[in-house]
Amino acid sequence: ESFLYCVRNRPRQALVRRLIREADVLIENFKPGTLEKWGLGPDVLLAEPGALMGFAPLRVLQEMADQPLP
Repeated sequence: ESFLYCVRNRPRQALVRRLIREADVLIENFKPGTLEKWGLGPDVLLAEPGALMGFAPLRVLQEMADQPLP
């Protein structure tokens, strides 16, 4: 499952923190530092209890797309 959500206000940020507890991975497409500015950076979200195992900016995944798998 996936979802798209605007997280610019605090109540929605709190919802994201709750949803992250059920997620395996978060892929985001913001300018560098945006999620950190909103208090939702990797250090915060990876510290949430639950199953989140990965956090990747979309630009990193796009760069990796051309790399061979080991």
